[in-house]
Amino acid sequence: MHPELVFLRLINGSPLPSKKSEAGIDLRRKLLEREGITEIDKWLTGDRIGTGAKRDDVLDACAAAIAARDVAGCVPEGIPPRDAYGLAMQIWS
Repeated sequence: MHPELVFLRLINGSPLPSKKSEAGIDLRRKLLEREGITEIDKWLTGDRIGTGAKRDDVLDACAAAIAARDVAGCVPEGIPPRDAYGLAMQIWS
């Protein structure tokens, strides 16, 4: 799972502003809210203070939750290539 792939799926492949910019944070927050994640403002302000988590970390974690929730239909077909250790190499979005 890569958060930026989740956000790209949520915006139908349109380019996203940098996740570090105010525009990027705001757009990602709105996309997550549209997907039913309602506590974002609370998590971005008070709850994360003192934890070491940056705003984009919180948004990325929410994107990971959406990827887990919506996994059906996102798993690539076929047999993935293997790395030198025999581990499957694939990205699910």
